[in-house]
Amino acid sequence: MVNQQLSGQIYTNSGGRASHYLQILQQTEDAATLGLVTDMRLLNLSMSDTPNMGMADLEQRDKKRYNTAQLISASENRKLVKIASSYILIEHKPFFSDQEGRPSQISWERANQLANILHEDKPERYCSLSCLEFFIEDGQFAFCFNIPSQHEYRTLSQLLSQSKVPALESRFILARELSAALSQFHTVKWIHKSFRSNNILFFQNTQSRETTPPFHRPYLFGWEYARPESGFSSRVDEKDDIEENVYRHPEQWGLPTSSFNRIHDIYSLGVVLLEIGLWKPVTSLHRWGFKNVGLGSEVKDYLIESARHQRLRAAMGERYQNLVLSCLQSSFEVCDPTTGTVAVETFKNEVIDVLDSIIRGFFQ
Repeated sequence: MVNQQLSGQIYTNSGGRASHYLQILQQTEDAATLGLVTDMRLLNLSMSDTPNMGMADLEQRDKKRYNTAQLISASENRKLVKIASSYILIEHKPFFSDQEGRPSQISWERANQLANILHEDKPERYCSLSCLEFFIEDGQFAFCFNIPSQHEYRTLSQLLSQSKVPALESRFILARELSAALSQFHTVKWIHKSFRSNNILFFQNTQSRETTPPFHRPYLFGWEYARPESGFSSRVDEKDDIEENVYRHPEQWGLPTSSFNRIHDIYSLGVVLLEIGLWKPVTSLHRWGFKNVGLGSEVKDYLIESARHQRLRAAMGERYQNLVLSCLQSSFEVCDPTTGTVAVETFKNEVIDVLDSIIRGFFQ
């Protein structure tokens, strides 16, 4: 087995040394089984000092097959299409354009880097489908994901509004999978920036009689603002919409007062965990849906008070309530105060391990 010292170095070394450890891991017994080689490849992609060095060019410049695709369903920033017998989910990402309407070089490099990250064949713990390729459509990048045949999707946001409250163990499992998936991307130095319930998808076979969503298999989407942890922060045409703002840390409302970091992702996770615990959309917790609230700090205070309420404790227990509060209050120890970096092991101990312990109780 891989020794603990080596696996710990995966999460702490810079890009140059990451390449060295990748070479070691590729020769180490059981490293592939543990997924450590994949982690190191993703870390290399995230921390590359030279943009797109060693990465595949995943832009599809011949868009004929997409132009003739059958539209199955569409929402504001994604659509499901059928090409021959394949189902493709397309998600859009805006970009900074040059004078000819093409993406700037740095925008294209970031898009190709993201496509490579998402293209990598990853273990299930990442809760991420593989990106096939991307192309340019109507002034945006369009990322293409292959999904199982005859499948459609529902978002967690839709389920919170439309479905009955799932079994208690299903909610704990969902909370655990989402927490672990976000942590996995943080582990490889990548931040999500749009973690909210309408970017969490569940795929179901339209031919099946099973109506209960597979809560143990959520998938993360909403990658339009995702970037390497050390990369520049940019937000193109981001909406000032309370239904999205309510998931954002107060420092990210309007003109951000700090560079986006793990603390901000974890805050968004806390909002989603609160929704899962109460099985209600977060906007329904406020009489006016937060539409008359102008400050992110006011929303944060209200959500913390909602998490402290006995309703959450009665529904999910005190340990779950405490970890939701930890996410919303950013009460984790940070290993780099200037960047808000929460140590992977700290988050694992205080959130993921607690959820694992609760889930084990259902099966003992």
